[in-house]
Amino acid sequence: DGLQVLEVVHGHDPDLPVIIVTGTGSEEIAVQAIKRGVAEYVIKTPSHIHRLPLTIRTTLEKIHLERDRKLAEIGLRESEAKYRRLYESLMDGYAVADMTGAILEYNDAYQQMLGYSKQELVQLTYIDLTPERWRDFEQRIVEEQILPRGYSDIYEKEYIRKDGSVFPVELRTFLIRDENNAPQGMWAIVRDITQRKKVEDEIIGVSNELKKAQSFAHIGSWSWDIKANKVQWSDEMYQIFGISKENFTGDLNEIIAQAIHPDDQERVNQVNLSVIRDQRPVPLEYRIVLADGSIRWVW
Repeated sequence: DGLQVLEVVHGHDPDLPVIIVTGTGSEEIAVQAIKRGVAEYVIKTPSHIHRLPLTIRTTLEKIHLERDRKLAEIGLRESEAKYRRLYESLMDGYAVADMTGAILEYNDAYQQMLGYSKQELVQLTYIDLTPERWRDFEQRIVEEQILPRGYSDIYEKEYIRKDGSVFPVELRTFLIRDENNAPQGMWAIVRDITQRKKVEDEIIGVSNELKKAQSFAHIGSWSWDIKANKVQWSDEMYQIFGISKENFTGDLNEIIAQAIHPDDQERVNQVNLSVIRDQRPVPLEYRIVLADGSIRWVW
């Protein structure tokens, strides 16, 4: 009978649609057939059989819609899995907050950099995690950048860990809008820049020590951008040449014409050309003329 055919068909392909057309079925059999997954149940009577073509077409449309739905679900699950793998593998912190600042979502890196448990973190806002001195600054970022254009520039601030220690971070924040295009929340990528700040501080310290050493020894240093023909001087170079920073353009031709002794200008130019050609420094002693007309030898 029809129920046996249904079992056999679904035994080979559970998703294959089956329409039972019968002249002897009862309401009880129809209910059983529907429970077992029949697509449609049609009685062979004049009032029912004329609807068979429409029933077949409707059944096929339902099957296509169901297959499309299942494919969409599979695609969505795969997409979510890829997103989750990316989300969890980020070395930087990732966090989502609503417009009040309440933290809604975050990855492991964000939690670890702050030291809070998952239960504790969702009870906080990003404002709670931000030292007082940074709060007005960050609110201006929200009002002047994120809300008007949908994202912020990369900016720096500080966070407070659970243990109370403060550390520097770099982040960029993006706006989330709802279906009515109204601001709904924000998400951000957050990077702990403690090590970078430490290196920067060390570089600043070395630079300050170098400035002191150059000042004591009356030694200056400079760099030359050959393409632009511009030079950059250390602080002591201004002292040696007697030129103020405010009046310094960095133009090498101008420096040679105005500060180098006229009898040494050609030699300085030739040495500069040999540096470009041979790509190696050339020792040179020459005279400079100070603003008061006095002459100073430099090397």
